[in-house]
Amino acid sequence: MNVQTRIKKDIRNMWKAESVAMITEDLQLSVTTRKMSNGELVTNASVSKLEGNFFQHALYQDFNKRVRVTYPKRVTSKVVEAQHALVDFNQVAAIALDFYCIEA
Repeated sequence: MNVQTRIKKDIRNMWKAESVAMITEDLQLSVTTRKMSNGELVTNASVSKLEGNFFQHALYQDFNKRVRVTYPKRVTSKVVEAQHALVDFNQVAAIALDFYCIEA
């Protein structure tokens, strides 16, 4: 599995880490770590389906799961990167495939 990770500031000038990989020919797994407005640092995993030239995520139908939640005193790029690195991407991919009843 070819995982691509980017760590950058989002439009609110907050640090964000995102890893993306294709887990089947038409399913893309995205794992994102970002600070929420209530102070939580949340790592979330979701799957989007390739439909034509675009990826679509149907709310309440496609895979979406909180992987980790912490409450750091300060959110820096290192804090975001450290929490994001704790995610076992292969394990999350297996759980996502199970959600769609696809064998890994």
